[in-house]
Amino acid sequence: MGSTSSLYAAIDLGSNSFHMLVVREVAGSIQTLTRIKRKVRLAAGLNSENALSNEAMERGWQCLRLFAERLQDIPPSQIRVVATATLRLAVNAGDFIAKAQEILGCPVQVISGEEEARLIYQGVASHNWRCRSAPGGGYRRCQY
Repeated sequence: MGSTSSLYAAIDLGSNSFHMLVVREVAGSIQTLTRIKRKVRLAAGLNSENALSNEAMERGWQCLRLFAERLQDIPPSQIRVVATATLRLAVNAGDFIAKAQEILGCPVQVISGEEEARLIYQGVASHNWRCRSAPGGGYRRCQY
């Protein structure tokens, strides 16, 4: 697809799970095409010196290979990949990120805690979201 593709992807490399969302813009609205969440447990691979184990990195890369299969039709300029706490902390985060970028074919941005909080707030506070909750937090449904 060319640079006028209406497909976009967002990938969140979290401490416990990796998330990928693929959407299409249709007539000014957003249509979700793919939503994947995989438990990777990246933070569980941090040792006392804050180095990620090879096993934890391999779990992450394996998940990213799955994501990459679904990104084939999306221009890299329309994919945003962010990494959070574990990759801010890991002394060998550069090794993980270099291979992640090779697998995905696009940059991985390690965001600050402040940016992470801002993005979470922006998503929750967006006027386009409608959420319903059951008392006690046992049920929550949000849609865009």
